[in-house]
Amino acid sequence: MSKTKWYQKPIYALLAVALVLSLALVMVPSLTEAQLANTPWPMFHHDLQHTGQSPYLGAQTSHVKWFYTTGSGIDSSPAIGSDGIIYVGSYDNKLYAINPDGTQKWSYPIGTWIFPSPAIDSDGTIYVGSGDTNLYAINPDGTLKWSYPTGDWLFSSPAIGSDGTIYVGSYDNKLYAINPDGTQKWFYTTGNQIVSSPVIGSDGTIYVGSRDGNLYAFGSPTPPPSVGGEAYPINKLAILAPWIALAAVIAGASVFMRRRRDHS
Repeated sequence: MSKTKWYQKPIYALLAVALVLSLALVMVPSLTEAQLANTPWPMFHHDLQHTGQSPYLGAQTSHVKWFYTTGSGIDSSPAIGSDGIIYVGSYDNKLYAINPDGTQKWSYPIGTWIFPSPAIDSDGTIYVGSGDTNLYAINPDGTLKWSYPTGDWLFSSPAIGSDGTIYVGSYDNKLYAINPDGTQKWFYTTGNQIVSSPVIGSDGTIYVGSRDGNLYAFGSPTPPPSVGGEAYPINKLAILAPWIALAAVIAGASVFMRRRRDHS
């Protein structure tokens, strides 16, 4: 009689399937749409920790290469896209995209002044707030992707999480977490206006200051108090994977034992 190979035995076959399924589910990443762009300067103070440190050597002399004149003053700090385009807001109510040679690529008119600095995600979308209370998402070609209304002015510059969530503070006392499609994920109300720009730690903690005198830290996985929804998305399939595998093993063992009884 030929010896039955291990992969021909039902219990072992089911165990192998369960193991493969578990590994596949654990390795499935969380659904993401965007994250901070990998560019020379993608946001306010360069990175999610706001270090202000560039890996590149800056100008060694005071020589002016060029300047571009907008219609009013500029308090917004520029951000640089992967193609070298410079994005900056002005008090003339426009977001500008400037080519590396100093010529204008496009400008997008916004309802009122732009004080915050833009942030750029990995697909090139530019996020910037305005005095008209809206957070804007602008496509790389200068067209509007979406806008999200907060309750008051936006002085805070946005930060983008690794899952594409945009975090920004508002003069309405709230820190907002906005999904990449422009829908609200959650918000938290502090005791006063938020002018501070949020930063994101390596562990995913969001830090932001408020004029109520507090520095706030928002962490995963529990959302902050009085907030709806998850502060950070969790790969639910990965969490369920061990239980799915266990169920498959139990079911396989049950079938195997039944077959043994039937043939005994």
